Amino acid sequence: MGRKAKQNKSNQIKSNKELKKIILKTIAGFLNSEGGQLIIGVEDNRNIYGLEKDYKALNGGDRDKFENHLVQIIKTAVGVEFLKYIRFSFDSVDVKDICLITIVRASKLAYVKYKNNEEFFVRTGNNTSPLSMKEAQDYISDKRK
Repeated sequence: MGRKAKQNKSNQIKSNKELKKIILKTIAGFLNSEGGQLIIGVEDNRNIYGLEKDYKALNGGDRDKFENHLVQIIKTAVGVEFLKYIRFSFDSVDVKDICLITIVRASKLAYVKYKNNEEFFVRTGNNTSPLSMKEAQDYISDKRK
């Protein structure tokens, strides 16, 4: 399996839309690369902050509402056809919920549609990077070999 990524909120004040984009680009990067896992609710330093604030943002949501919300934003921004490559699971650590998203490499390329733009991301090590048009063409050409 590929690498792991953590969605990190520490020392960063980001809008909900910015966090969504980080999650979407990481998922697309894993879909376009070798797959991997994204953990939401745990910082890079392994501090567990949980999903409670996310639940509150969903009007008193819970695991089910949170997963449904993720599915909807993935369907809209990446495409419904990619959901078959993505699995969600939840656990409770120190009485705080966390979400593990497991992504396998997709059979076709995934793009993120965001603010009237389409972007192409790949995962390299522990980094998700956008590719320019030329870089994307080269990547696609190499992937077909």
